Order: sequence, then C-alpha cells, then structure tokens
Amino acid sequence: MWILILSRKASIYSTRRLTEAALARGHQVNVVDPLEFSSSVRGRASLFHRGLEVGAMTW
Repeated sequence: MWILILSRKASIYSTRRLTEAALARGHQVNVVDPLEFSSSVRGRASLFHRGLEVGAMTW
C-alpha cells in the first residue's frame, strides 16, 4: 500500500516514526510538504502538487 504523509519535513520525529512504522509493515511511503499543494475551483475542484493534478499522479 502507498501511504502519503503530509508533513513540513521528513526529519521531524513524529513523521520519521510514522514512516518507520509503515516501512516495517511493508508499505511504501512518501512524505510531502503540504505547502507544496495548491487548489483550483474553476468548473470543478482540483488539487495540484507542484503544478500536476493529484488525481493524475502516481506517488
């Protein structure tokens, strides 16, 4: 299972512990800064990470 953790830094203790626990259970983990996201509500609501729509991304 892929797990996406929203955190300001991967080195923060709680983020590091969550990552370690998920990896120990065989999951794949990505840590992403929530401030790197943006949204748009033109026509429909969309969420973007660094300019790419989240629904179209594979982490």
